[in-house]
Amino acid sequence: NYSGYRLDININPTKSNWYFDAGLRQREADNNSRYQRLDLQAGYRYKINNGWIQPSFKVRQDITSYDNGNRLTVDFYSTKTSYYYNLSNNWALAGSGMFSIEKKEDLKKGLTTNTDYLSWEFEPGIRYFITPKINTTLAYYQSGKHANKQNDFDTREIQRNQQVRL
Repeated sequence: NYSGYRLDININPTKSNWYFDAGLRQREADNNSRYQRLDLQAGYRYKINNGWIQPSFKVRQDITSYDNGNRLTVDFYSTKTSYYYNLSNNWALAGSGMFSIEKKEDLKKGLTTNTDYLSWEFEPGIRYFITPKINTTLAYYQSGKHANKQNDFDTREIQRNQQVRL
């Protein structure tokens, strides 16, 4: 169980294609670990016939602290492209793709381990409008990350995740 707050804000200045996002989360788990996330994002939406495409850049930091003094810090530097294209009155293509560099610092018992990741997320989808204000999206989500551990290029870490989302 987690308890804590989450604050997110999205700013789109009037008559502008710029979008700015900021978020802050803090949680405490039953095991007394404390989690904090801070993220900032800026993107520009290019309007095209029947839709748009929006490249953006995001910076995020996650910190998990434990009562025993251990700490896990992950810094994310991401580029993301979202898109939306109207196919008809009831159907649209909607999705996103993202590449990130993650810098992980794991402090345990006074020793620090650093790992750098290249990560990715792709989520192409199709959206059905039940009414103009109610819709559902079917998407195929795929994510993963690849890392070389420390300075040893012979030791690799690869993680993958696939989901169908509705």
